[in-house]
Amino acid sequence: MDTGNEPTRSGIGDNVRTYVDNHRLLTYFVVIEALLVFGAWYLDTWVSFVLTKSGDDISDIAAGLLGGWAVIFALIGLVGVCLFVASRLWLRVGRSIGRGSA
Repeated sequence: MDTGNEPTRSGIGDNVRTYVDNHRLLTYFVVIEALLVFGAWYLDTWVSFVLTKSGDDISDIAAGLLGGWAVIFALIGLVGVCLFVASRLWLRVGRSIGRGSA
């Protein structure tokens, strides 16, 4: 019989699952950013694909494009975090002004 007083087993998997459930957007962002960076690194380091004998290495070009998208995605995330922090600060300042004038 479960009375709710028994200690629950909480492992690292449960902690990660809870964090992902509570911060879903951040988790998606981190996973996408990691995939872009890993893809660029993999293409640049381990893959070599050329169309002709004297042509450019297409995998280096693809790695550069993926790296560029990773930087753009990181900048978008940074702007989003700054907007989030600014809005929280704005709400906090607004509440403190509201209390001070009452």
